[in-house]
Amino acid sequence: MKSAKAKLTKTQTILNWVAILCWTLGFGLAFIIPGKSRYIFLPDTLLLIGFWPLLFQWRFSLPWIIFGCLNMGIGFILQLSAFLPNEHFTAAMILVKEHLANLHSPIAWIVVGFISALYGVGRFIKNLGIWLIKKISQTAIKQ
Repeated sequence: MKSAKAKLTKTQTILNWVAILCWTLGFGLAFIIPGKSRYIFLPDTLLLIGFWPLLFQWRFSLPWIIFGCLNMGIGFILQLSAFLPNEHFTAAMILVKEHLANLHSPIAWIVVGFISALYGVGRFIKNLGIWLIKKISQTAIKQ
């Protein structure tokens, strides 16, 4: 019987440490970079890119596509929220809105999401091509 704890490969260990490094840097920069700074995109970008090493460990393309589409959706919502008038919100909601506008860059979410979804679609096309070639060669061998 196999042990419950599987041994990670060297590549998996390196990818996991890269993810941890990205998350640590992103989280740390969130406390260092002031709001409305031109570098405010860095914390969110690093936190989001920190998921890429984990996604690379799966051979499936759907998680990349879902991750990308959801992040783009969040980015568009962040962008839209900056243009909503304050008159329809309570004081607490206005504080949250200002926090989102000042400390979370929509472009970071949109760009990282777009790159992720694009990579996922490319990976899907590649995997579909490999699968089709395998199926065509199997049917050619049978005939």
